[in-house]
Amino acid sequence: MDFVAFVMLTDFEQDMVGAEKKCGSMSFCGARDAKYPDKRAMGYPFDRPYSVKSIADTVAAQQNMATRKFKIRHGQAV
Repeated sequence: MDFVAFVMLTDFEQDMVGAEKKCGSMSFCGARDAKYPDKRAMGYPFDRPYSVKSIADTVAAQQNMATRKFKIRHGQAV
C-alpha cells in the first residue's frame, strides 16, 4: 500500500502559549478546559486558502515542511 509521510517543524519558543504541569485534557495534553495549546489556529497552515495550486505545491514552497512517499508491503518478500 502506498503512503505519503508529512513532516512540519515549528519554533516552540514562538508558538508556545504556556505549560501545564499535568495533563488536563485527553485531546490536548497539558491544556485545561480543552483550550488549544498553540498560538496558531488548529490545522495551520492548511486552515486557510492556498497561495499556490495544491497542497503539494504549498508544502514544496515551505522550508519547514517535507513529504516522502513510502510503501508498506505485507506477505511475500519482493
